[in-house]
Amino acid sequence: MKADEILRSDGGFTLDLSTGQLVESGFAVSRTDGSLTIRAESFFADRFCIHRYLRRERRCFSPGVVHLGAWLNAHRDIAVDPELSGRPTVVLLPTVVLPDRDDAVCLGAALNQIAVYDLASGVEILT
Repeated sequence: MKADEILRSDGGFTLDLSTGQLVESGFAVSRTDGSLTIRAESFFADRFCIHRYLRRERRCFSPGVVHLGAWLNAHRDIAVDPELSGRPTVVLLPTVVLPDRDDAVCLGAALNQIAVYDLASGVEILT
């Protein structure tokens, strides 16, 4: 399945860049550096968006350690850029996956994240 298909059907994904496989267990914590928020229609129209993003932000990723996280903000409730306010957006960002829930919550809080994501259950855990 392609990234845009996964975003449309599941709302997001975490991709291990060293294997090209989706990460399906553990607790995902987004890092604050190297994120990109763009209009969803722009993301879905540009099949090279992820490739350009990874090339530009390669310093933020470490294969097997820091993965690519992506999620569709269809609710339009979070927009750093006023130009994006009220529009569905796609967020691409470096993501660390930890096996321990408590460690993930602590790291998420230290990075000022609202929540971490349990990849196995699909549940957000507030920090």
